[in-house]
Amino acid sequence: MYFNTSLVAGPNIAKPGCLSKCGDLTVPYPFGIGIKANCSINPFFDINCDSSFDPPKAFLGNHELVDISETKIHIRTRLASLCSNDNNTVNATGFHMDLSGTPFSFSNQNKLTLVGCNHISLMSKESKSDTFISSCVAVCSKPQELSNGSCSGIGCCQASIPKGIQYIHTTLSFMNRRSVDGDDNVNPCGYSFLAEQNSYNFSVSDMSDASFVDRTIQTVPLQIDWAIPSRTCNDNSGIICEGGSVCVDPDTTLGGYRCNCSQGYQGNPYLSPGCQDINECDSNPCHPKAICLNVPGSFICSCPPDYRGDGAKYGTGCIFLPPPNKTAIYAGLPIGAGLFILSAVSFWLYKVLRKRRAKQLKQSIFKRNGGLLLQQHMSAHDLVLEKNKDRSILGEKPAASKESSPMSQSTLNFQEQRVAYHYSPTLSVACLHPSGWES
Repeated sequence: MYFNTSLVAGPNIAKPGCLSKCGDLTVPYPFGIGIKANCSINPFFDINCDSSFDPPKAFLGNHELVDISETKIHIRTRLASLCSNDNNTVNATGFHMDLSGTPFSFSNQNKLTLVGCNHISLMSKESKSDTFISSCVAVCSKPQELSNGSCSGIGCCQASIPKGIQYIHTTLSFMNRRSVDGDDNVNPCGYSFLAEQNSYNFSVSDMSDASFVDRTIQTVPLQIDWAIPSRTCNDNSGIICEGGSVCVDPDTTLGGYRCNCSQGYQGNPYLSPGCQDINECDSNPCHPKAICLNVPGSFICSCPPDYRGDGAKYGTGCIFLPPPNKTAIYAGLPIGAGLFILSAVSFWLYKVLRKRRAKQLKQSIFKRNGGLLLQQHMSAHDLVLEKNKDRSILGEKPAASKESSPMSQSTLNFQEQRVAYHYSPTLSVACLHPSGWES
């Protein structure tokens, strides 16, 4: 059974007010049930639902319709036959199918198939027999040469057809009418038909099965390409395809257009609201341990915490990574704390030693530049000032004179012009140039 996974998956299948089922067949828009019922996009797409059958059968023109998909339809095939009777007469039936003037053509996914022994099948694209488009030859000399499933030229053969063909005419003829191994023919009849590739599987019993024709018509479909005529994807006169879909130029050589849902979307692209996003996560596309996130037109697989991988079902999946050992963490905490304390103590000792070294250097410079002598003189001067302060309080004259003042003597009655050099304002040390010294 064939089915379309997109056109019939959305909320709207048929045009509002129109039927969507004929028997077991779902009929999606742009096709519509009813002749001139305004249920299809074009009268070529009107489906006749014949209720005289149980269940009802759908017909497109005079062809029984089996399935409708986004780009193809499947119809019942027909067979040509050629049989040799006991009285040495021949019964031959050919077949032709004509789709001319419609937006339908025979798909090149079909194969011209011939079942028989010493038969030739010829297919032409016109009623004239000299416009051949395909041929096939099936031979056999012994029944033992036949093999189930093999359609390579012994008892069965297949051949390709070109695309875009709208008319086919098939005929059969004998290569010769000799008996096989001196007896009757392996099969006095040969059969030729056009069928979808891989839909027919040859069986040796087909050579003698009286029900072969009816069984083949019911089980082997013929594939037909379709497109909506009169407009193309370059037509700017209005919206052709609804939301979530794209316009596609068919490759049938007949023109027209089709609408396909974009990747990750489904629904009917010919009816509003168009194609809808598929929630791929509903079908569990990720690894069992992964987290699935649906996004427009796609999905994302990711691994949870403590897992590593791409999360894909057919990729690396999600691999469990055990968490770190807590015992090792706890054992490392004291070591880390000890290292921190040791670093802090080392830094403190470095600061203390550096400060002590700076103090020692300062004292050394102070002594080297006469700082002790200056300190003694300053102490003596402070003592004299203290005594004078006491005498002032008592109303007495200061006792020290310029000549007797220890500071005056030590500084030789300091005057600003006698300063020879200021060594360092920081250390407050000055070198005096006493009268009578050689400079």
